[in-house]
Amino acid sequence: MSKRADYKKVGKLGLGPGLFNINEPIMFGIPVVLNPLLIVPYILAPLATATISYFVTIWGLVSPVVISVPWVMPVFLSGFLATAGDWRSLVLTAVNMAVAFAIWAPFIIAANGVDCPSDNG
Repeated sequence: MSKRADYKKVGKLGLGPGLFNINEPIMFGIPVVLNPLLIVPYILAPLATATISYFVTIWGLVSPVVISVPWVMPVFLSGFLATAGDWRSLVLTAVNMAVAFAIWAPFIIAANGVDCPSDNG
């Protein structure tokens, strides 16, 4: 999604660890941490996805979590196992990922236009 070479490189390097919920390469490599532009989606995306998950669960559309899974469990597998194999958790995970992508995308596009201090000299 990014047009910046440095963002693309960090994104490629962070893809493998990201599959196991290890996001430090992205958080500190982009950097998201202490970036005033990227702090907004960093806060909004988890709030939105947690709210969606909460209401979908209390409405009975997805089974509640019945077991705690290790934090390094891959994304789709963790929800599936945590809900004791409820296939609807896979749909919820996909919806949450789409919502998070929609929240992050405009900010990443805006960050593409911001010059990196190391690019200037």
